[in-house]
Amino acid sequence: MKRLLLLRHASAASGSPDAARPLDARGRGEAERIAARLAQLGPPPDAALCSPARRARQTVEAVRRALAPAPALRIEAELYLASPRAILDVVGALEPAIERALVVGHNPGLEELARELAESAPRAGERALQRALRGGLGTGALAVFEIDADEWAALEAAPARLVALERPE
Repeated sequence: MKRLLLLRHASAASGSPDAARPLDARGRGEAERIAARLAQLGPPPDAALCSPARRARQTVEAVRRALAPAPALRIEAELYLASPRAILDVVGALEPAIERALVVGHNPGLEELARELAESAPRAGERALQRALRGGLGTGALAVFEIDADEWAALEAAPARLVALERPE
């Protein structure tokens, strides 16, 4: 059983080139709140895969500061404004020994992937979470999935269960 955590970067300032946009004051608060919540959700991720965008890197650093031990960080260029397929490819390349992986990235790809995974094997207890996910994956939001697979390469075909949907409010 694998655990996949999909985290949209926190709110970012405008006015800079897209990849260089930093978190704004709201985003810094969102990142701290979701990091604290993630620390309560069980064992920390083994690895954090992050877009190279500044706002994503600042979000993942807030998360890493809140977790003990902090997950190993990998900046993955392919995650910048990635499609669901690109995200699956990056996650699918993880070593099987990694049990829990955090992906910090962007919409619309992250939200689309979360919806696809949530609908892959719906169970009665997940319907409320699925409805909440239909409302979107806002800035700083986290979707947590349990994947019935031994290897990340099997992620696309394996049943996924949405076990938590957290927002930084």
